[in-house]
Amino acid sequence: MLNGKGNLIQKIGKEGRGPGEFQNAGSFLTVHDSLAVTDGPSHKIEVFQYLNTKYEHIRTIDIENQKLLGNLLGLTDKGILLENDIWLSPFAPKNPTETAISFLDHKGDILQDTLFSVPIHEFVVHDNSETAFVRGKIFGNSSKLAYDDNKGRIYSLWTDKLSIDYFTLDGERHHAFSYPLLQPVNITKVERDSALNRLDEPTRDIMRKHMPDVKPIAGHMVVDDQQRLWVELLSEELGHGWFAFSADGEPLFHIKIPHHNAILQDIRGNTFLWNYTNKKGVPTAVKSRVNIPEV
Repeated sequence: MLNGKGNLIQKIGKEGRGPGEFQNAGSFLTVHDSLAVTDGPSHKIEVFQYLNTKYEHIRTIDIENQKLLGNLLGLTDKGILLENDIWLSPFAPKNPTETAISFLDHKGDILQDTLFSVPIHEFVVHDNSETAFVRGKIFGNSSKLAYDDNKGRIYSLWTDKLSIDYFTLDGERHHAFSYPLLQPVNITKVERDSALNRLDEPTRDIMRKHMPDVKPIAGHMVVDDQQRLWVELLSEELGHGWFAFSADGEPLFHIKIPHHNAILQDIRGNTFLWNYTNKKGVPTAVKSRVNIPEV
């Protein structure tokens, strides 16, 4: 945990197999005064609480017997939302088409193994003995999820169009809003060649066969502390940037990204937290205050 100047405040946990320890700290999230961290090799979730100016370990949730492995999506009063990563799980089907969102109680017992499911990322699976790999398609679509802990909604976006649904904690699906006039943009020859030239052969030939003709129009998605839904739009019509919508789909604000590979992590009021890799290859976190222009 670092302060706003990047100085270390606290080192949370340590390497190991015991309570509050990790073999490989993976997905993590904070909600109010709680911090949850997954440890894939140990099949557990470690939970910390902010007490007396620091995080203290309060609970270990063992999920080894639940056949689950994935990313934390949200913490609720009833339990934990987990996005299963079927590409990492040894229990996954050979050709999965959807990712299940599971609901666990605070002891790690399954309340619902599939609260709902979403399309998986578009993957290329190649099992030739010389070039075996599982990899996301270049310019492929993916599913994006964002949890609003104030309303208990999990927003879902498939990046080929600006159409957003949400699920409530009972697993019911609802349509939030959509903008059907926004269309994907064709991939130029320069973009195609630039992306493929970073690969070595024969991976390049394999990926070329699976590259789509158009780019997704949407990237990441974040819900801020005022229940505004921020979506990274890649549309040439609107310009690359982040657009804020009300829960009913009313366009509110638009900001440009501060760096070409910056990813928006969190928003509190008009304070934005970004991370990106700078020109020297150093991971960088930037906090900025923005006078948000209306759309």
